[in-house]
Amino acid sequence: MLGCALAVPRGPSPEDYTVLVKQPTIESATIRRMNAPDYRRTIAHDLLRQLLEEARRDEERERASGERLRTLVRAGRVAGLGPAELAEASGISRPGVYEIQRRQAQGPVEGLEEIVLAAIGSAGATTRTALSASLGLPEAQVSRAIESLDADETISFALAGYDTATNEEVLLLSPSGEELLDARLRRLLSSKPDSWTAYLALNGAEADRIAEAAKATVGRHRTALIPESTRTDMTGPELALSFDVADSTALFNEAARVWQQLRDELGLGPTPPYFTALVAPRVRSSVLEAFGRGAVDAAPEAQRVIMRAVIDATPNADERTLCVRALTEAAWAMRRSVSQEKRPPRLDNGDAAFAELQAVVGLQVDNPREKIQQSLAQALERATDRLGPLPGGGLAQFRQPGAPPSEPPSEVKEVTTVHEDLVAIARRAGEAVGFAQLATAGKVDAAETVRTIAEAGERG
Repeated sequence: MLGCALAVPRGPSPEDYTVLVKQPTIESATIRRMNAPDYRRTIAHDLLRQLLEEARRDEERERASGERLRTLVRAGRVAGLGPAELAEASGISRPGVYEIQRRQAQGPVEGLEEIVLAAIGSAGATTRTALSASLGLPEAQVSRAIESLDADETISFALAGYDTATNEEVLLLSPSGEELLDARLRRLLSSKPDSWTAYLALNGAEADRIAEAAKATVGRHRTALIPESTRTDMTGPELALSFDVADSTALFNEAARVWQQLRDELGLGPTPPYFTALVAPRVRSSVLEAFGRGAVDAAPEAQRVIMRAVIDATPNADERTLCVRALTEAAWAMRRSVSQEKRPPRLDNGDAAFAELQAVVGLQVDNPREKIQQSLAQALERATDRLGPLPGGGLAQFRQPGAPPSEPPSEVKEVTTVHEDLVAIARRAGEAVGFAQLATAGKVDAAETVRTIAEAGERG
């Protein structure tokens, strides 16, 4: 076995842990990447959210049992999905999310290996016992999933502790496991539905007749009858109807029209539709969604307005351009919060981000604006290092007159910006704008900023 030092994010002093890696061929660069929180958690966070939405649709169409959906709700907490995000993705109310997180699974879970792999990716370094507690599953059931993942070489084992007496088994993603999670996420994102879905409450005595009539009118693949037992917060069955419409207003109008048509065809008395929920098409831009999530983290009371702007937006640029716009708008929000009305330059490279960072960290501000400053500084720091084409802020070195010749300067390597960098920068930029909305009493509008990022042309 090969001994090497790794930082395991558990215990009072993780830098003192000694980890013995089972696979002696793991390169040190791979180990660093496997333990990089932003890289690992971004993929696992996004994947678990997509799996939640997929499980919700499968359960509604009776293609999967509810245990997979409920286990994903518990796994989402490991990846940092908050109650609001879990409720939105799963279709379960916030009280229902809290209830599920307290409960244990009541039976087998379909596709458990995939959930366990994503949970390991979220935690970075975890144990069987911790996984079992997080997922609400017996340890024996989790162990069977781990054995299957080990056979596919998607996880690695290690020992962590202060000495041989305190060592315990630790689970890590292998490089193959990271690639598998990334590929699964990309497949889910590429199959995003374009339709909006409305959920209407049904009278139990009328539910079957209305559902059958809806299948004939709207289409079987666009209609689902959701039994009352699907979620604990339901008071009766619900009818899910999907439509290809432009926005939520068009969805309500179309669903109301079909509702009345169905009741007329069946000879049922006129009853106004009661909408229990709606599901919008998933956002086409991970960067724009990350910006919205960051703004909501800072200003949770504005969640509905901000995320509606994200959902309704039609991005007209690639992910890198959207990230640059988000960072620039966040810097503009910081300036406006301190009554600086000059727009920042377009922060599209590491040096531009570094120059703005120097101005931001030097500000002396009050507590509300300090929150803007901290989030923006984190976004700018990552942009300085990762936006490229070279790492920003580097200083030239000169030989003093009369000094002996030194070795030729080493070549500065160009930076390759990856998707995880763009998402992380956008999320911190969103936080900054959300805090700016609070600090300026709405002068900075996060929802309007979303629209500017998505649809505005390039501005200096």
